[in-house]
Amino acid sequence: MAEFGVLGLYAAKAKEEESAKEDFTQMVTEFHEWFNVEFGATKCVNLIGVTDFHGIDQSYKLTCAEMIKKAYVKVYEILLEHGYEYGNRR
Repeated sequence: MAEFGVLGLYAAKAKEEESAKEDFTQMVTEFHEWFNVEFGATKCVNLIGVTDFHGIDQSYKLTCAEMIKKAYVKVYEILLEHGYEYGNRR
């Protein structure tokens, strides 16, 4: 999930000699648990029921877009709850 990457930009280690911030694992866990409750699964095939992404029916894209939007908002909320200023990774 791309959202884990966004959390990592704020709380994971930036250099090999650094360590992740203390709340990184907690934030990832919070997001993962929320996503599972909100959508009932974490695997694409279980979320949208599609296995052929090259077929004629592309209607799943609307479902995916809505999930991405909700996930983005949740990542923003988690970052704020943990004292991060969104847009400022220092």
